[in-house]
Amino acid sequence: MKHSRSDIFQRLWVIVRPYRRVMLISMLAMVATAALEPVLPALLKPLVDSSLIAKDPQSQWLVPLALMVAFLVKGLTDYVSQVAGQWVAQQAIHDLRCQVFDHQLLLPLAEHQQQTPGRMLSRLLYDIPQLGTALATAWLTVLRDVLVIAGLLAYLFWLAWELTLLIVVMAPLVAWIVQVTSRKLRGGNQVIQRTTAELTGNIEESLNGVREIKVYGTHGFEGQRFAHTSNVLRKQTMSTFRVGALNVPLVQVLAAAAVALVIWVATLLSAQDKLTPGAFVSFVAAMSMLFEPIRRLTNINPVIQRGL
Repeated sequence: MKHSRSDIFQRLWVIVRPYRRVMLISMLAMVATAALEPVLPALLKPLVDSSLIAKDPQSQWLVPLALMVAFLVKGLTDYVSQVAGQWVAQQAIHDLRCQVFDHQLLLPLAEHQQQTPGRMLSRLLYDIPQLGTALATAWLTVLRDVLVIAGLLAYLFWLAWELTLLIVVMAPLVAWIVQVTSRKLRGGNQVIQRTTAELTGNIEESLNGVREIKVYGTHGFEGQRFAHTSNVLRKQTMSTFRVGALNVPLVQVLAAAAVALVIWVATLLSAQDKLTPGAFVSFVAAMSMLFEPIRRLTNINPVIQRGL
């Protein structure tokens, strides 16, 4: 049975809703972390213009002090957001694992006879850990990095909106690549789940029937059947992995092209005295800080699709 994305997220919300207060703490800490992210490159502007060039004695000690305080507060809020988010995720995983186990035991006998034991084992040993990884790391990464990117872009627009537009122009193409990859990854992971269940069933049937296999000498047939299913799983896993691996370098190449163009235009503006040295350094630093959250978001996409 296929479910819409909104239906899936509603099901996830039902799982985490009992822990929404801790979840709110995690989200507020994420907002604080994201708000402090642009502060770090912003402090480079007075560091260069006032401390290094103008030799202002007050700026020479105020800027390093502000930088240290910003790093300290950012580290604290980041710690709170990650620990609180992980707590919610682990509680939800525990609840879901117990619900699935209890549900399996309460199913009618006819349902057990229709389903292979391998599929039931696969639900508990494979499916739930995929959702667990998505809950434990993916949602934290997505929320934090989206907020960080929004904060950095807001600062870049305030600093030099003309240069920031060059970065934004690349966004639709990157979004299209991620969307196409997401569809392929999700479909591929659904196929992998079915094949994994089939392979688990083969293993269990063979181990349970090892006496009959020895009596009738069918170990060759069982070995070939296992090898065939395992090879199918290998091909499906590699196909999905290639799609996910291609996603990251494509996005990074596009981002690098945008950065190279921005730096070139920024040097022209600086040469015309339309951009101070401090503003130029601050802009390049903030722009460079966009790379890491973008990289994490593109890397986390396969994890999210497995969880969905």
